Amino acid sequence: MAPISSLIQNLNTVTSFPAGNFEDTAIIIPETRDAVQKTISYGDLDRKISKCQRELAHMGIAKGSRVAVVLPNGLEFATTFFACARQRAVMAPLNPQSKREELEEMLKMIKPAVLVAGAHLPTVKNEAESAARTLHIRVARWTTSVLVDEMELVLDTSALAVSNRAFEYPSFDGAMPGDSVLRLCTSGTTGRPKSVELSHENLLTAVRIIAAAHHLAPADRCIIITPLFHVAGIGACLLPTLLTGGTAVIPASVPARFWDVCREHRITWYHAVPTLHRALLATPRPATMPALRFVRCGGSDLDADLLRAVEDCTGAPLLEIYGMTETAPGVFCNRIDGPAGQPGLFPVPEAVETRILRRAPGRPLRLTVQVGVEGEVCVRGRSVMAAYVDDARANADAFLGGGFFRTGDLGVLLPGGFLRLTGRIKEVINKGGEKIGPAKVEAAARAHGAVLEAACFRVKDAIYGEDVGLAVVVKLGHELSASALKKFLREKLALFQVPNVVVFLDSIPTNRTGKIQRTYLSQKYGFY
Repeated sequence: MAPISSLIQNLNTVTSFPAGNFEDTAIIIPETRDAVQKTISYGDLDRKISKCQRELAHMGIAKGSRVAVVLPNGLEFATTFFACARQRAVMAPLNPQSKREELEEMLKMIKPAVLVAGAHLPTVKNEAESAARTLHIRVARWTTSVLVDEMELVLDTSALAVSNRAFEYPSFDGAMPGDSVLRLCTSGTTGRPKSVELSHENLLTAVRIIAAAHHLAPADRCIIITPLFHVAGIGACLLPTLLTGGTAVIPASVPARFWDVCREHRITWYHAVPTLHRALLATPRPATMPALRFVRCGGSDLDADLLRAVEDCTGAPLLEIYGMTETAPGVFCNRIDGPAGQPGLFPVPEAVETRILRRAPGRPLRLTVQVGVEGEVCVRGRSVMAAYVDDARANADAFLGGGFFRTGDLGVLLPGGFLRLTGRIKEVINKGGEKIGPAKVEAAARAHGAVLEAACFRVKDAIYGEDVGLAVVVKLGHELSASALKKFLREKLALFQVPNVVVFLDSIPTNRTGKIQRTYLSQKYGFY
């Protein structure tokens, strides 16, 4: 494995960029119909961050202040994050597509000192600002100054009572490794959302794992098509790129000409959830594809067919990453120089202590490092959050004695320092004592030539307690009946694994991070 640069090893916070590269390109905002391309050097970015930091300071933002942010992917988002980090504040990004009720719920949970919004999304801005003002939260906006270069961005503080007190510019050394820097809400697929705060140390530990696994270097260029308000976007894409001196290409949305944009900007890697990978495979491919060094997948189950399809399309290895908001997120990450891709198989990094919580009938739960034992994956390390915010019950459920965090995922340790994921505890279907993992059923369904997407979910059953349901999206131009699909699956699966209920949908419901909403499917189609 290539060594991590001394810079990454020696960093204590996420407030600094690689020394000596201020003229190198940090961020590119690609050209659109409405705007020209913006190319931002590390020096430019540093100056913008400093300006934003001063604006935040004049608003009274200081150590521990929470700053809610409702911004799309772009320069404003990145600048605000680093400015908050330098000011020792905690940035709490929210989904710009959220409705007012959801925004109000999140803002009540976060209790921010100010909400930062963008000027170029009027509909979204109004939802966010309206929610903030209902809760008496101050609002600041990004806008383009007409007095300076058009690429300079300033915070519009016209709605704020700005202090006239003298402001002493803080040194970069002001931030401490243990400072909270990012506050995120979990997706809430298994209950009400919980709030997570990540420190500089949490994020940097994950960045080091990712940088080492992928051999990231200044020559790398990542196109970020994952939402930056999600931990994978900021923690697994933006930070690993900028803290290793690379270039982040940040379109406002996934470009229609994705492959052309990748080639034009000399992209070397990108990250996407399985759903987005499938969508990209369906887009037109140019005669000359981009020269990618690797492609990455995470956020949901990856099946072998998709892995092969992406690798065949791109000519690059598909690396899988596994983690969650609570782990910053890069706990387990395929190495670019590791074994050929096998979905769900990961090397265990030295920075993460990994145990299996063994469940033996009639015996107490216990943690083990024994090879070949299946159970709940538990982790401890510097990338793992300290605790959920103001949620004692959730913390009692999530942490074991000694500080091990329960991931909720099933797995088994293998020889050679590897972990294989086998399912998610709350998604496993218990059909009269027979345990069924959704991934196996979905993979079998997708093997049918007429099936585009499939999602397995729990169905209530009077005899077995639980049974198998399957939601299916049929490929355009194909026809498929439930009986025909069941007949096909009986050749692929054990009889008890064949779905009892099959529903056909236009699309599979997913949450904002691309994870299948199995609970929703169970509630709507599973007789609960």
